[in-house]
Amino acid sequence: MAGPEARRSVEELAQALYEASDPSGTPWVRRSRVVREPWLEVARERIALSKNRRQPNDELGPDGKAEP
Repeated sequence: MAGPEARRSVEELAQALYEASDPSGTPWVRRSRVVREPWLEVARERIALSKNRRQPNDELGPDGKAEP
């Protein structure tokens, strides 16, 4: 189970994504779980992708081993 910090990060990202795309201006806190859950899923996916993205120092060298 995700810790409080991870849940808070997901919630904050979902809220930011929702507010950036919602033309009606309805506050996030006034939206039902039915509206919020898809945004939470998108936020979870984006966070997972960002954690899995390779860093520049993770590049493989010519011998197939990670560069220092």
